[in-house]
Amino acid sequence: MTIEPSAAIMGKVEARVLGASLLLTLVVAAGGIVCGLISGSMAIIFDGLFSGIDAAMTAVALQVARLVRRETDMRHQFGYWHFEPLVLALNSCVLVLLCTYAFVNAVMGLMRGGHVPELGLALLYSGLVSVGCIGMYLYQRTANRTLRSDLVSLDMQGWLMSGVISVALLGSFGVALLLQGTRYEHFAASADPLVLALLAPLLLIGPARAARKAFREIFMITPPALDLQVRTALDAVASRKGFVSYTSYSTKVGRAEFVELYIQLPKDSPARVEDLDALRHEIEVALGKSRHERWLTVSFTADPRWMKPRSWSPHTRRV
Repeated sequence: MTIEPSAAIMGKVEARVLGASLLLTLVVAAGGIVCGLISGSMAIIFDGLFSGIDAAMTAVALQVARLVRRETDMRHQFGYWHFEPLVLALNSCVLVLLCTYAFVNAVMGLMRGGHVPELGLALLYSGLVSVGCIGMYLYQRTANRTLRSDLVSLDMQGWLMSGVISVALLGSFGVALLLQGTRYEHFAASADPLVLALLAPLLLIGPARAARKAFREIFMITPPALDLQVRTALDAVASRKGFVSYTSYSTKVGRAEFVELYIQLPKDSPARVEDLDALRHEIEVALGKSRHERWLTVSFTADPRWMKPRSWSPHTRRV
């Protein structure tokens, strides 16, 4: 399978978007860890660590984005599509673990009574990072309307999560600053761990969903929508062409769709090679265009033994 020029151009745009994200992530990570240590804020340290891990995952995603643009070779004859869900799964699981650790750490901080960080530096960091995160999220969302990349989509989730954290931190530090010098000043010590304890479980949702989607592709679980699309198209063609039966297999891995069709023709069928090629083209048209790279295999036979290449056939239709 070769990569179409349009797909190659999209890949370059995707790499540029992920490259810009990586650069900003490194800046946010370094700033978060330094400012968190100076100000004494656990939430800012968590934000910096979150961004640091996200930077590492973005660097891996950038390499995968370059890999999937390559043509197949002797070692990877089915392409590099399977690397994408592996990276998505790894990234998502790391973020889930980080959020879980942050929640436990925040609860322990609340149990110890909390503490008041250096609010001036904390407010400055939170404000700048909020603007940067929201800006990068909007930039990626605009770009991904055309790209429709799972890698960019997951990176968007990371920026949205970081933006939510930063805005919440900005609000909590602002409230803590207003409470100073009042009879409610003792509540200011709980602001930092409290906002972290509230946000961490909410931030689990995005990575957990991404991990579920990635593992479905790793285990090659057939998407119901793709299965229905294939069978609907084959039913229409089969009724017109007089197939005896057909068997379909389909799945999605990364940005590639794999569709295998085994079609039984009547034993007295007069079809020539040219007729079968025309029939393949008709099936391809019936399946419709896909935003993914489609690997389509259509096999014809008059012998029913070849209709079940595996011990269990998911969709064998008698026409």
